[in-house]
Order: sequence, then C-alpha cells, then structure tokens
Amino acid sequence: TTMRQRYHEQFKLADRLKIQVNVWKVLILIYTHFLRIEPAHQQSSKGAQITQKLVRERGYVSEKFFHLMQQGVLQITLARGWFEQSLIAMDLSQLIVQGLYFGDSPLLQLPGVTWEHANALTKRQRPIESIYPVATLQNDSDRKMVLGIKNDSTFEDAKHVMGAYPRLVLEKIQFKVDGEKVIPPGGLVTCVLHFRIVRATKSQKEIKEELAARHNSNEPDANGVRTVSLEDEGDDDFYMDDEEQTDSKRVGDLAPVTHSPRFEKEKRPFWWVFIGNKFSNRVINAIKVTDLVDRKTIKLQFQAPTSEGLYPFTLMVKSDAWFGTNLKIDIKIPVQTPEKASDDSQSEEIDSDVKPKKKGGKVSARQAAMMAAQKAKIIKPADARARPNGKKATADDTSSSDTSDLSSSSDDSSSDDSSDSD
Repeated sequence: TTMRQRYHEQFKLADRLKIQVNVWKVLILIYTHFLRIEPAHQQSSKGAQITQKLVRERGYVSEKFFHLMQQGVLQITLARGWFEQSLIAMDLSQLIVQGLYFGDSPLLQLPGVTWEHANALTKRQRPIESIYPVATLQNDSDRKMVLGIKNDSTFEDAKHVMGAYPRLVLEKIQFKVDGEKVIPPGGLVTCVLHFRIVRATKSQKEIKEELAARHNSNEPDANGVRTVSLEDEGDDDFYMDDEEQTDSKRVGDLAPVTHSPRFEKEKRPFWWVFIGNKFSNRVINAIKVTDLVDRKTIKLQFQAPTSEGLYPFTLMVKSDAWFGTNLKIDIKIPVQTPEKASDDSQSEEIDSDVKPKKKGGKVSARQAAMMAAQKAKIIKPADARARPNGKKATADDTSSSDTSDLSSSSDDSSSDDSSDSD
C-alpha cells in the first residue's frame, strides 16, 4: 500500500516464481527499511518480543545488504568498467545507510521531516529539493517553518544534522602529462583534484568569495568549481604528496560520523572519486577516499585516447553514506600531437609578429608567409661579410637552399632588390 500510494509501484512477484519463505522475509525486511515502515506495536509481551526480533533482523539484513553492494556488486561494475551500473550501486549504498527509497528527498535525512511534507516542498513554485537551501537560511524561524517542524527539541536535532551535512567543493582541477605541454594521443594523463569539505550552512556566495580570494583568475562557476587550463604552469604543488600539502589534513584523520539512525552500525563516510565517459558507459579510473575531512589533494591517472580530438568526460564524486551530496562535472579534454600544437603556436606568432605594408587592401596569406620567411632567413657567416664596395651579399650569393625560399617575391618587394638580381 505504501509503495502504491507514494511511488505508484506494485509490490508483487509473478505467482509462478517459487520463492522460499526466508527469501520473502528478507525481501520484505529490505523494503520496510527503504520505506521506513515500522512493525506494529504489540500490547502483549510475546508480541513485543516478536517486534523487537523483526527490528534486529532488519538491521542485520540492511547491514549485510550494504556490505554486499560495496564489496560485491560495486567491485564487479568497476572492474568491468560499467559507468551507469556503478552509479546505481553507489546510489543504492546511500539509500541503504539513510533508509530512503529511489526518488525520495534528501530532506528526509533531517529529524522531524515527514515524507508528505518533503514531497510537498518539491512541488512548490520554487521547489526545495535539497538540504542546502534550508541550511543557508539566516533565521531559525524560517528554517523551522520550511521544514514543518513544530517541536523545538526536534528542530534542534535537525539543526545539528544540517551543521554536520557536508558540501563538497572542487577548488581546482588540472590535467597534465609529464614532460608535455599538451595531452598527446595515448599519453599517461595525471588528473589532480583539490577538494574541500565545507558545512551545508555556508552559502554559495561565501564559497565563491573565498575561492576568488584564493585564486586570482578563472572565476568559479555556480558549483564553486575552478577549472585550470592545460597551459597553466608554475604549480609547484602539482606533484606533491598529500603529506607535503600545507592545506591538507593528515592522512588517517577520520571523518565525522554520519547521521544515520536507521543503519545498524556507526558509519563514517568515505567518497568514491572516478572519471568516465557516460556516452560510452565506461569508467576510466576510480579510487576510494576514506580521509576526506577538510582539504584533500587526489590524483587520478588514465591513458588518453589514441587519436586526436576533443573528448568528453564526466568527473563524479559520491559519498557512500550521505544522500544528496554528489558532485558531477562534465569536462572536455583536448588530445593533440605536440607537432600540431607547435605548428599552431607558430601560426599564431606569424599572425601577431608579421605586419606587412598594406596597399589599400588586405594582405594575402601567401604574402604574410613570404615576409615571415624573409624575416626569419638565416645568412651564413661567410655571406655576412661586407663586400669591398661596401654592399651586402645579394640573394644570388646565398646558397641554393636559401634562395629557394625567396624564389617567388611578393608584390610589395622593393625595386632595389630587383635591380640587384638583374
């Protein structure tokens, strides 16, 4: 009934399936955990014992289910390189810890917030679908009214959870290949991510101001993310270890305990950081971070595509315990050969350095190239000596390889040069 009323789903299996009673029991316990359905209160002592036994069994089943997802299903999907399936497994882990169902609001992690009220907030003209808009409100009376909590003690508990709810900020992201100025085809790319954890009560405006004060360029976007281009140099901390980072916590520091009253055991969150291609459903690389407390520098390495082009990738950061804290960034990585990059830079130098005279019209590309060749022409030491008559060596006195570059003169060549060649 609960699934039909809330999610318009029917909880039933085909009659032809022969399922053992214990399997049915486990399935029902899992769904009561997701839907937050408590066993009916029994007046008799025997009924109370049965209720307590069901609660203990449900806690045991949910704990084993979480372990199966993290150590079994997720390991298989990552080993296979499945992007979408890995996301589902990670989302399911969050729902198990918080006792939520697919499509539920993250506001249900706060004490005193009912499913009906959270669902109503998502249908407002300006919907509230996350904890962050409520946490950043200035007045407690406004927060209390939005959450629909009337009891002062319950509101204090909700306020405490909002203070511990994490907001993940990506301060800087860099992609580099050791010894290269560009990302060549098939090169080993090092992706360095600079993360910071802030409280949910800190607004986006405050985060942007802090990032702007810390970085003088590249204004962060709406998610507080600052992207560094491949050409940025002088980053002394690019290849530093975490122990050498002055703004990082010591490795081994523990994150605060997650507020998860419906999970059997105390849970400290860790984070999955992975990069992949959602279009090809491939995970490129993934790591698990267990000590993300304040600031953290994380490195991912992967092989660049084997052909040139602009390739889309998706960077995902997901907690295994907190629901609604995911960070998703779509990026594009240019892959090109160093030779092509040098050719492009040379063409840019020609456009900026060569300034030929104009005769009432535009200078052609051929004229610009000829004048650049004349400017960059190298005269041999023997030819650079002055003639007895005081004249410099002409084009006829140079080597054949040098004159081949000047065999076709432009319309802007001077009359003195033409008389010397005669």
